[in-house]
Amino acid sequence: MLQRMNARESAAMVSTPVEEPGSPLRRFSFRLLPREERFFEMFVEDGANVLVAARKLNELLRGLTRRVLHAWVLT
Repeated sequence: MLQRMNARESAAMVSTPVEEPGSPLRRFSFRLLPREERFFEMFVEDGANVLVAARKLNELLRGLTRRVLHAWVLT
């Protein structure tokens, strides 16, 4: 009978190579889930920072006249 696994268990299985130690694939194994427990929280924070930066850049560029913007791009 098949057992159901949670996401962490199934990710561990997928990221664990079945090759012998020292094989080429063994060197390139990686974890699908991050080790850092705060990863997803930090990812959301970074996304919020990028959004704020994009809005500030948009505000800056909208404030420039077409001629000033053209000169800025050319320099």
